[in-house]
Amino acid sequence: MSDSPKRNPNIYSKKYMIRYSETGANGRLTCPNILNYFQDIGSNHAGELGISAMDIYQNKMAWVIYEMQLRIFDYPQWDTPLNLSTWRFPYRKLYEIRAFEGKNNDNQILFSGKCSWVMIHLATKKPVRLNKHLPAHLLNNYVEIDHTYETITPPEKYDCISEYDVRMHHLDFNQHVNNTIYIQWALENVPIDIQTQLLPSQVDIRFTGDAHLGDQIQCLGQQLDSVPTFVHQIVHMEKNTELTRMQTKWKAFDYGPCI
Repeated sequence: MSDSPKRNPNIYSKKYMIRYSETGANGRLTCPNILNYFQDIGSNHAGELGISAMDIYQNKMAWVIYEMQLRIFDYPQWDTPLNLSTWRFPYRKLYEIRAFEGKNNDNQILFSGKCSWVMIHLATKKPVRLNKHLPAHLLNNYVEIDHTYETITPPEKYDCISEYDVRMHHLDFNQHVNNTIYIQWALENVPIDIQTQLLPSQVDIRFTGDAHLGDQIQCLGQQLDSVPTFVHQIVHMEKNTELTRMQTKWKAFDYGPCI
């Protein structure tokens, strides 16, 4: 994804300091917490625009994530600054696409990403047209974002399998499993020798269902090639339905050993 346009009033920016609680075994910001930052700044921006999850809930609507892409070039370490920006694009009046970019104080891009959301009616669970539920000025004031995503094929065989029960701390405001939890489950399903030596550099996700408190979840993974690439599928065990499909690519970062 290209650099964000400069000084555009439709771009929302915020400065952070990486907290100790957000880092992993190598003292660097973890991959799921990068996505937590995306959620944080995206929610702040949406709140300023009057279209946050809490805002549209008053009209019996909800935002549901459909696809996500993350590219990581460097993991910032604890107690270092992070300059995060986000901007939005109402694509075809159906998808609310949001892009993100994190930089250090030297203006180097640490990571970038994008995600697509649809607005649904809580009663019917069906998508609605954005032009019928967003203020008119939000349909015209935006920064265009590439709407294409990687195609993700499901695993053909299972090299790693894990099972989880949905707990209260997994849930978000809509009473569904938060999208970052699916990513955490998938990454933890990768063989431990990969987890201790490498870190994710690319994450592509397609969300196809949702899980609720008490559901039993199975995470299935397959390694595709010698350059560690995994495809993941998270399924609802009782219903035998797919909840998330994901592809992750891993690489060595020169941060020293994880353990």
